[in-house]
Amino acid sequence: MAIVKSLEQLYALGALTDEGKLSDPGGHHMARLPLDAMYAKALIQASTFNCLEEMLIAVAMLSVESIFYFPREKIDEVHFNMADLGCLGS
Repeated sequence: MAIVKSLEQLYALGALTDEGKLSDPGGHHMARLPLDAMYAKALIQASTFNCLEEMLIAVAMLSVESIFYFPREKIDEVHFNMADLGCLGS
């Protein structure tokens, strides 16, 4: 079922032809990008709308789990400060 949904998404994005092959040039361009298909399509379209830099920023932010860095040696200090401020709900 997941494979079918993935193929449907690729077809809807224009990456696949009716025969299930990579479309030319869209599908081939998307396949070269090491990204989720939606992000690859967004980047390709952004270049045609002259907003590639902005889309690169958005895709970079969405492609990572968290944009915030929490050093392990400081985590206890953060929890202490949050408890002191009443931010922890325990």
